[in-house]
Amino acid sequence: MIWCLLLGALNGQAEYRSIFESIREGDPASVRQLLEEDPTLLEATDGESYETPAWVALYEGKLEPFKVLVEFGYPLNPNSYFEHPISKLSPFLSEAGPDHMELMQWILDQVTVPPGILDRVLHEFVKSDHTVGAEILLVAGANPNGAIKNGRSCLDQAESPEMKALLKQYGAKRNYPYQWLTEAAIFSLCFLGIGYAIHWILLKLQYSRSRLLISLSLLIFVSGSLVLFLFTRQLAGEIVDEFTDWGWAIALGFFKLLPLFTIIRCGPLALRLRQLSARSGPST
Repeated sequence: MIWCLLLGALNGQAEYRSIFESIREGDPASVRQLLEEDPTLLEATDGESYETPAWVALYEGKLEPFKVLVEFGYPLNPNSYFEHPISKLSPFLSEAGPDHMELMQWILDQVTVPPGILDRVLHEFVKSDHTVGAEILLVAGANPNGAIKNGRSCLDQAESPEMKALLKQYGAKRNYPYQWLTEAAIFSLCFLGIGYAIHWILLKLQYSRSRLLISLSLLIFVSGSLVLFLFTRQLAGEIVDEFTDWGWAIALGFFKLLPLFTIIRCGPLALRLRQLSARSGPST
């Protein structure tokens, strides 16, 4: 009895291995025969790596065996990104060669993939500079501005001129510099606003003798101006050739000039602080 069970288990393992081997060899007839004999092989897993037949077909770029798996019930268009076959054709999971691109194109021809999944996969192809795969996804309806990862759009991730040109053809826009500019503006304006508030109080008090308040105002002015200058300098270096929106260009120019005006405002404060420091009387 025990020998029979062991023999059955060994035969099952040999059968499971044979379907994986048939897929890797690109033999759809053999895959079909095995599934007709045992449909549960569709969910079989490799004993070593826990890979399913569909995963192997996608990883190896075997279109014809994959079609057979779909005929026997493999879900071609699940709603989950991690379960969708398109996500398994990512350059980070396979070589994404011509066979993989043919397989991806076939899947896209069969079903309408949810936009969110297409957008995420597009991000991966752009990051790996895979122009062929990115173009296939864009033609299929992927939105180059749909997925933002770590504040970066597809165009922010693109490195080669070819990839940037392709994305711009489909309306891609940058996100990271604008996000930086917005955050820098909010932070710096709040910082400088406090400085101007203290400056206004000092003016109302006719430049009080408090060296502490004057020093604090100067520190806030100078620090805020320096931070804003560094932010705008970095942004100008990144997007000097990317601006198509005049509104953003004017905003960037304004924030580049704002530190200069702020430093000019520091002149009277610095002069008053020097006058108070020259006196020997105690500060109040």
